[in-house]
Amino acid sequence: MADTKSDNTPPDHPPSPLRVRGGATSHLTQFLMLKPKDLIVAVNGISWKRLACVAHAIKTLLERDTAPVVLTILRGEKTFDVITSAEINRDAQRLSQEQINAISESRLPAQSHNPSALGNYAIFSDMYGASDVVDLQGSLLAMVFPPLWFISRRLWEALATAICLLSTSFVINPSLSLIIYVAMCIIVGRKQVHLIQAGMRREGMYKVMVLATTSESKAQSIALQLHDKLTFRFAQREDTATLESEIGVL
Repeated sequence: MADTKSDNTPPDHPPSPLRVRGGATSHLTQFLMLKPKDLIVAVNGISWKRLACVAHAIKTLLERDTAPVVLTILRGEKTFDVITSAEINRDAQRLSQEQINAISESRLPAQSHNPSALGNYAIFSDMYGASDVVDLQGSLLAMVFPPLWFISRRLWEALATAICLLSTSFVINPSLSLIIYVAMCIIVGRKQVHLIQAGMRREGMYKVMVLATTSESKAQSIALQLHDKLTFRFAQREDTATLESEIGVL
């Protein structure tokens, strides 16, 4: 069980959330864009109070490889989720008893998540706050029809290159163009997230945070709660009643 006490955890250590360490690069800070002093307060919706060792619970779930491992992060007064694919190791540390006592009960997760329903979304922003959302799970469209996917992601240079390549190969040999198209589907499907990130960087936009949720519209809503200066170029309206129900508004 995920809440079984780790053999490596001294029995006199009480349960504790984990605080992201500062001053070092890690999976938590580089890929998941967590900040130093962010607290990991739940794993797959299970509060740290029910886990003998948060790091051991994460390791156990990753080894089972049965579902995504969702971490609930407490940043200031607000919580959000991220999906991790790596162990914590020394990237985070336990809190002292005094720090544990300072955590308000109202700031802890109220209910369990359904990990299989969530996916990671990256929020990109430029220096002026113009922002965009990228689905880190990837798109089927990129694997089936790359040119249309290039248009949807506004990757105009990649689109022009693809059209020129396919047009030239078709003139030379129609069979060759088919082979190139199939190869393009495979390569773009595998590298689509890297292509998007490269395109964002060319526009002066950089990844500012990662969120685990069920849709781009919900990712936008959560991001705006954490960064009120963001302005999404393609804002998607979130159903207010649904959002309030999910975050437990009374």
